[in-house]
Amino acid sequence: MHHGLAPRPGEDAITLGAQAQGGAQTQAQAQVQVQATAGAIWPQAADGAGEDATPGLVTWKTCAQRPTGSLSALRRGSLTFVGTGIRLVSQMTPEAMACIRRATKLFYLVVDGATETWLRRLNKTAESLADCYAQGKPRQESYVQMVGRILPCVRAGEEVCVAFYGHPGVFVWPSHEAMRIARREGFPAKMLPAISAEDCLFADLGIDPARDGCQSFEVTDFLLRRRRFDTSCSLILWQIGVIGELSVRLTAPYNSRALGVLANLLRRHYPAHHEVVIYEAARYPIGEPSILRVPLSKLGTVTPRAMATLYVPPRRSVRPVSARMLGRLGMATGARRDSRSRQRGA
Repeated sequence: MHHGLAPRPGEDAITLGAQAQGGAQTQAQAQVQVQATAGAIWPQAADGAGEDATPGLVTWKTCAQRPTGSLSALRRGSLTFVGTGIRLVSQMTPEAMACIRRATKLFYLVVDGATETWLRRLNKTAESLADCYAQGKPRQESYVQMVGRILPCVRAGEEVCVAFYGHPGVFVWPSHEAMRIARREGFPAKMLPAISAEDCLFADLGIDPARDGCQSFEVTDFLLRRRRFDTSCSLILWQIGVIGELSVRLTAPYNSRALGVLANLLRRHYPAHHEVVIYEAARYPIGEPSILRVPLSKLGTVTPRAMATLYVPPRRSVRPVSARMLGRLGMATGARRDSRSRQRGA
């Protein structure tokens, strides 16, 4: 699942279509106000004319009609997000599997047919969210539509489980937004831990993030917001195969220019010969991860797949220890003692 640029935290007014490549729309055309009421949150045109008044805005289908009846009757619903892991079936936890089986309504969004078939066998109510995507449709609009599919079932009293590929909280805006709204309405909502692509990267590349530290960014956000980073720490850049792409383009050619822009920026901070890794985790138990090591000078010539990740190892230089901070932490005496011991041992 590609996640693109998520709105800043706390934004209840979700702009649809403004990020499309065609340019910004007017507020009345592009904005959907998330209206909180006693038992429901429904999309409404920015001019207040109703959900169907503005052409181009999403109309959400639900597992039930708009909730009616007493508020207490609606509170029986619950919401749980689980992850299927990266590698087919084998990385799902027993806790997540039990939640899938127990749910009275299951939604899912996965990247392979085998996992989809398996989920449908586990739970006969399984419903894919993949139809929220469409060629040329802004991804943020798709994510808002997913939230609108999930929440009405919670309000209708269902025990809802939603399964996402990988970790349900890593690069998955709909899960966080749906949980936020559900909790605000008084419904129990939680997320279970799962194996993410980052976990696989650490294992496959033999990286301990505690050794030098680790920085992680979605690559388009990294470029547009000019994120600051420390070259003495590991740097992970996600989704390098779809840089600058905010809508679904199933047949569009790869944007090689965008990767060149990234390579040129990194060249300002790392030497040309600095080795970087283009990585993609294995999706099947019998497969191997894709690990391509190239010098930074050659990065712009590579054609990565959409789900590829760029790992930039830290530079060899080691940051000096601050003597002042050693003193403030009460570590100065111990550090000198350790230094003398090393000298005697030599």
